[in-house]
This record gives sequence, C-alpha cells and structure tokens, in this order.
Amino acid sequence: MFSRNALKKICSLLLLPALVLLILPFPTFAIDNLLPFNSIKEWIMSIINNLLYIVAGVTVVVIIIAGIMYIFSGANSGMAEKAKKALMGAVLGFAIVVGAQILISQVGCALGWKGAENCEGAHGIIARTITFIFSLLAAIGIGGILVGAIFYFSSSGEQSQMEKGKKIVVSSLIGTIIALSAALIVRQVEKFFM
Repeated sequence: MFSRNALKKICSLLLLPALVLLILPFPTFAIDNLLPFNSIKEWIMSIINNLLYIVAGVTVVVIIIAGIMYIFSGANSGMAEKAKKALMGAVLGFAIVVGAQILISQVGCALGWKGAENCEGAHGIIARTITFIFSLLAAIGIGGILVGAIFYFSSSGEQSQMEKGKKIVVSSLIGTIIALSAALIVRQVEKFFM
C-alpha cells in the first residue's frame, strides 16, 4: 500500500510536531467556573426554586381548567369527578414541591451548608412546618370557598345545588377562620416562650 520511504516520511511528519511540543515549555492556564453555581447546594436550591415557579404556573393553569370543567360538567358526574381529581392533584403537587423546598433547606442547615438560610435548629423546623401546614389549610379553605361559589353559580336555580354551594362556602369560611386563628395563637405562644 505505502512504500517504506512514504511511511518514514509520514512518521517523521507526525513525530516532529510531537517532539517540538515536548521540548517547548507547555503553557498553563486555568478555566473559570462556567456554571452559575459555586456549590452543589446552590445547584440543588436553584433546581427546587425553578421547579417551584414552574409548578406554581402549572398549578394555576390546572386549577383554572378544573374550575372550567366543573362549571361545564352540569349533570355529567364523571366530568365533575375528573375536575375534582385535577384540583386535588394540582394542590397536592404544589404542596409537595413547597415541602421539598423546606425539607432541602432544613437538610442544608443540618449539614452545615455555608450560607444556609433560616437555621434556627428544631425551633426553626417546627415553626416553618406549622407555618406551612396553616398556609396549606388556608389555601384549601379558599379553594373550598371557590368550589362552593362554583356550585352556587352553576346551580341554574336548582335549590338543592344552591344549598350545597352555601354549605360549602360557610364550612370553608369557618375552617379558614379556625386555621388562621390557630396560626395566630401558635405565633403568639411561640413569641411568648422564645
């Protein structure tokens, strides 16, 4: 295929630059961090924060779609059940992502991550958990008020549907007031003992 002389020329052409590179001083250089994160903690928190924004947007869209499905379900109980499942799924998904953010920040505090926020020990974990639970209860109460209003306005004059809507609104209002009152009491007790 190649003659002996041609192979020698090819080898010498390939070896000559390699030898020159070995003889010359090799320049050194540093590569800066191309990522916007300086630690794994920042990367994880960035993912969770971005996920929170995405899930919040999806949650709003799903709640709107579930409300529209519920309004137009009329006598179709299957569509009303799908709307209820969509609403519960959206709220539950949002609660899971918010809970993950709280959990990861508390794990960061426990591991001693540099720059970890809200590291007050067990007191901080308990206070944030209670705040999260009462916030979730308030959101569920407001959702119940919206569902009751949907029942009431979509009743088309049917008395039983209107009564059902009124009961849901009243129960949701009472539940929301109780949840917010309990949160206020817990905060006052916390301030008293801390």
